[in-house]
Amino acid sequence: MRVRIGYGMETEDIPELAKNLGAQAYLEIKEACESLKKAIDNIEESEKDFTLVLLMLEKIRRKL
Repeated sequence: MRVRIGYGMETEDIPELAKNLGAQAYLEIKEACESLKKAIDNIEESEKDFTLVLLMLEKIRRKL
């Protein structure tokens, strides 16, 4: 379950927090792209059984 947490912080700390959030988002997108590449490779190898590919795509979709 996801929850939203709010908190206060000093304005001078915002750039560092934004940098960290951006870096984390970048890593998650990079991992999703790598997973998508694997899913595409599996399409070519699946020989009409796309169950694994569909599961991989669903996992990527949820991550994003």
